[in-house]
Amino acid sequence: MGTLGLNIFLHLYRDQRDQKEHLAITFGDFIRSRSIQTEQPGETIKDRILRGADGLQAGKPFNAKVAPLVRVHSECFTGEVTWSARCDCGDQLQEAARIIHREPVPHGVIIYLRQEGRGIGLEQKLKAYNLQDLGFDTVEANEILGFPADAREYGAAVEILHDLGLAGENGIRLLTNNPEKLRAIGGSGTGIIIREVVSIASLTESSLRKKHSSEVYSYLRTKSVKMGYIL
Repeated sequence: MGTLGLNIFLHLYRDQRDQKEHLAITFGDFIRSRSIQTEQPGETIKDRILRGADGLQAGKPFNAKVAPLVRVHSECFTGEVTWSARCDCGDQLQEAARIIHREPVPHGVIIYLRQEGRGIGLEQKLKAYNLQDLGFDTVEANEILGFPADAREYGAAVEILHDLGLAGENGIRLLTNNPEKLRAIGGSGTGIIIREVVSIASLTESSLRKKHSSEVYSYLRTKSVKMGYIL
């Protein structure tokens, strides 16, 4: 798929446990789904063409010593679409793409997980926003609603990384500031080797402007103090 500045390949995965549709946005010519060519029961040639099975070329061999960059990003409608100043999610998504694209040879993937509001869904997230209007922070708001501070899980991301051929000795470079995400993806039994953790900062002009607002400053401070983020 062509974009304004680069070419990407978009892979869609449906989680059979909850039917959520997650995405893998791959950059460069090297990372491709390994399962897409597998024949599905009862499918026709037309079905295969429509889902991209026969048109997608296999990833080219990549012999660089540097592991691919990986960003596991959770959906954020308010931060990515409605320009919320209560988070830096939209800026982090853009920064991840920029970091991958500016590599000497672009080689990476953004896994886009459909777990809005740190896993509680958009409706509950908007209720949490109403509580934040009353002075509660993002963690307190979730807990008042009966949810943990972070209800996300990363099993789908691990499975996607395996399908993309990124579970191996070469390992990955994970773009994150979240130690819990690091443990969930690179922990024992996942088969994912994290060679390097790359801090992802919100460096866009819009983010720098927002960081002067009390809301985003409070949000980032809460993530650091209460959730252990490295900022």
